[in-house]
Amino acid sequence: MPPSTWLFSYGTLRQSSVQRALFGREVESVDDALTGFTVDTVTITDPAVIAKSGTDRHPILRRAAGRQEVRGAALALTEADLEAADHYEADDYARISVVLSSGRKAFVYVARSGCRMNDPHNVTYVEPDAALFARLLPVARRIFTDTFAQNYGDAEFQKFCDSVYLAGGSMARDFAASNVRWRVATYDGKPIGYAKLTPLRAPVAEAASGSMELQQIYVSVDWHGTGVADRLIDWGISQARESGAPELYLTVFDHNERAKRFYARYGFEEVGRCTFQLGDRVDDDRIWRRILVGGEASAAAAESSREEASH
Repeated sequence: MPPSTWLFSYGTLRQSSVQRALFGREVESVDDALTGFTVDTVTITDPAVIAKSGTDRHPILRRAAGRQEVRGAALALTEADLEAADHYEADDYARISVVLSSGRKAFVYVARSGCRMNDPHNVTYVEPDAALFARLLPVARRIFTDTFAQNYGDAEFQKFCDSVYLAGGSMARDFAASNVRWRVATYDGKPIGYAKLTPLRAPVAEAASGSMELQQIYVSVDWHGTGVADRLIDWGISQARESGAPELYLTVFDHNERAKRFYARYGFEEVGRCTFQLGDRVDDDRIWRRILVGGEASAAAAESSREEASH
């Protein structure tokens, strides 16, 4: 399979031994750099990762003010390679899209919770009013850009974002719709994540009548791993259940393995597929479902899995 994406590496993924262990070969690499970040270190506890890299101390990127530059290499990877890299990186890391100094678009792994100064106990979760929703729009655009911009051409991607996140776009139209519910996580009054619950929109052939969809759940990368996403998905499940929905659906990009693992912990299972089109590119999405009515056993199993994962 030919390379289909670039991954910026500033640490152990540049090592030939790590590449051979992960990808089965040494991959093409091009020297490059990334601005706006600084390199810190993190202690890894996963024995498998330590065995591949030969050390428990790994470099990690954190956002920085100004034009600080981190030098490294852009690795040419296939989608399968990228999935292997996702499994290699510890939970301290989150993968986002960036533009390198060369102008090349790439993924990069950065610190999952910024400088570790974020306090999840001071996060509030509210139904947004018009003023908060207006502040949410640019944050939602940035989160979507960090996650997906690397996959698409600039012009097509910006056109799509304009159609969704500008005033009068599809996100604002959903905010005005009476059958769409919102939950926004804020810190010091600033939006850091959100969830949107709608009637079922995904193309499910045999969904139970009255089913709902957790159509969006996004959290800023600086707040990954802090429990914010857990509170938002708990809200979505609770709201759907209180509304009498027999089933709750969501869709997820097929290669987003981290998201799949997260949804599986909450009792969701893959039940179908659909497509997502942006410009001329058509991506493969998967449809996941959690049964709410008569699904007490599944819910109990999911809760047990979540508790085990937290220990």
